[in-house]
Amino acid sequence: MATNSTLITKFFLELNSGFAYIGRQIPVNVGGSDFIINLLFFHLPLRCYVVIELRNSRFLPEYAGKLGFYLSAIDSLLQPGQDNPAVGLIICTDKDNIVVEYELSNLFPERLKGNLPTIEAITTAIFRPKTEPR
Repeated sequence: MATNSTLITKFFLELNSGFAYIGRQIPVNVGGSDFIINLLFFHLPLRCYVVIELRNSRFLPEYAGKLGFYLSAIDSLLQPGQDNPAVGLIICTDKDNIVVEYELSNLFPERLKGNLPTIEAITTAIFRPKTEPR
């Protein structure tokens, strides 16, 4: 999903709403094992990391479990204590549709609503007819 990775990165940075790009394919070491996070951002106004997992398949429940693991790892390894818990986003593509799902290390707090792009906006930015320029 390298192309989608580029599109998603560009989308979040063009929002001009406080997203700082940390990187792509970020290694995280937990218990002596290395794991790779697809995309990592920091949202400055919300003071939280945003972990984005990309899957080139239909959504599977285990993706949410893996994202929850990443959120916990980011919160314990990178979060200095004054920042808010990490937010996660799973983007799954299928031949004809995209599933976008937010995941949080806690329940979705009210303070996040309106500060993060909607699922519809993300889907529209990623999934356009092939004849439409990107």
